[in-house]
Amino acid sequence: MSNRIFKNYIFFTCLFIFVILTVITGLKNNHTSVGFYVDTVTKYNDNWSEITKGADGSEIKTEIKLPDTLYYDKEGKITLEVRLPEHVLRGLAIGLWVDGQAVNAYIDNEQVYTYGEEYEPIFGKNQGSYYSIIKIPEAAGGKNLKVVLSTKEAKSEYYLEDAFIGNETALMFSFFGSRGIGVILSVILCFIGLVIACMYIGFHKLMDSGNFERVLFMGCFALLLASWMFIQSRLYQVFTGNSYLAIMLYYMGYLLLPIPLLYVIAYTKGNHFRRILMLLAYAFAINSVVAVVMQYANMKDFSETVISAHVLYIIMIVVLLANAIMERRYYENRDFNYVAFGIYALAFFGGIELWSSRVQPSHVSGDYLRYGEVLMVCMLVYEAGNHIVKAVEASRNAAYYERLATIDVMSNCYSRTAYNHDLEQLLQRPQKNFAVIIFDLNFLKRINDTLGHQCGDKAIKTCSACIRKIFDRVGKTYRIGGDEFVVFIEKCDEYKLMQRLALFQRLVSEQNKHLEFTFMVASGYAIFDPTKDSTIEDTVKRADSQMYVRKRSMKESIGMDPDER
Repeated sequence: MSNRIFKNYIFFTCLFIFVILTVITGLKNNHTSVGFYVDTVTKYNDNWSEITKGADGSEIKTEIKLPDTLYYDKEGKITLEVRLPEHVLRGLAIGLWVDGQAVNAYIDNEQVYTYGEEYEPIFGKNQGSYYSIIKIPEAAGGKNLKVVLSTKEAKSEYYLEDAFIGNETALMFSFFGSRGIGVILSVILCFIGLVIACMYIGFHKLMDSGNFERVLFMGCFALLLASWMFIQSRLYQVFTGNSYLAIMLYYMGYLLLPIPLLYVIAYTKGNHFRRILMLLAYAFAINSVVAVVMQYANMKDFSETVISAHVLYIIMIVVLLANAIMERRYYENRDFNYVAFGIYALAFFGGIELWSSRVQPSHVSGDYLRYGEVLMVCMLVYEAGNHIVKAVEASRNAAYYERLATIDVMSNCYSRTAYNHDLEQLLQRPQKNFAVIIFDLNFLKRINDTLGHQCGDKAIKTCSACIRKIFDRVGKTYRIGGDEFVVFIEKCDEYKLMQRLALFQRLVSEQNKHLEFTFMVASGYAIFDPTKDSTIEDTVKRADSQMYVRKRSMKESIGMDPDER
């Protein structure tokens, strides 16, 4: 067992290192771009000025270089100006990522672009986040472009990211290429969610109620995380122009994501932190309700209340780390191994996320955390898959032992145990036209004594094969003794039963020609008759009596002792 744990450590350590190296390599900027761009897209961060008003109302221009932190004036506006290229080709545009503001752009005091100025959100003041593409007229070469960002929120500063210039279509492709990893991750998570749904549907009968609910919440977490990652990637604008809806879903997802995750981890088998984790889940739920109420009451926007969610996230990661260490080290809970690996990944990328949010103003919330969350989902799915595999194996073992109890291994007919069980059921509900046929193999003792038990076993198997070939489609065959078989047939037609018995005897005669011993099978039947039988047991006795009469007759016809076995 220790060797297996050591191998697991090696596997997951290698996997973890691979993911980290992949992420670090992908973040490097010194590689050649091979995106499907229609035209060249370049950063346009120079030649910008921030325009502010002096005490006497005059304009003061301060040169800046994007990205940079800018400050709102008393009217809640940031006014920027940039010198346009001397030669402007058709389709040229400037792309800016705008988070929560309205945008207006002017050339020679003539408005060339506007978004969000007249838009009034139903709840709150946030205008939504979107990629603003400002088209530049061909005649604007060498002129100044004035961009005004305005907000109704109580903000003092805003970090404006890189500006890009290029063909309008190329800008969209460039934006898609820089944020495409989020879409890829969301697709992967959707696939995982579908796998979980299949697990939920296909194996729910094998799982206890606790694991059943865990798989359900695991699927909810995967799909919710996939949706949130898609919005967090900023590419929703390609599919929908409703930036306000997108920003609302982004914050709602951020608030609600931990709830299903905490539930899944809390109800991992043997977890001693269950109550603490569920309290945390309730705290996230309450925080979400408060944030929604404040948003819809126009008291504070989500962006202004998200700090409480950050605090809860930090507490959650600390508690989950303590949970993982205690379960694996102190309680030696083997069912928690894979969950613990997911928690470690979540904590690692969560730490990078926290560090980046502090030292990188351009950092997009959730950029690093999403990798930890994806690994967490993968570990949870892997752990759930292990439980399902064990459940399937247990089910197979149960089915195997049940088969041993109800199937006679030598003849492959139902056993005496199954016969007694079915007979007891029939005693409670006797049916009209219910037939009982009893078969007895002649001379089994002589075959065993003279030719050996191997030939005796062959005789039993041949007898069983003949009975099943004729009667399996219409009835149920049991081996109730060494050389005795019974067939139950519901809703039997006596004429057709006689035909099948004749076919059976013909088949026995054919088999007798090819065997090294005398192969004869006696049979007797009876059909339930309310005038003669009070229960099915009486029908069985009549069939047995007829079989013995037939057995004696068969032996006498070949000059054998009728009492010989």
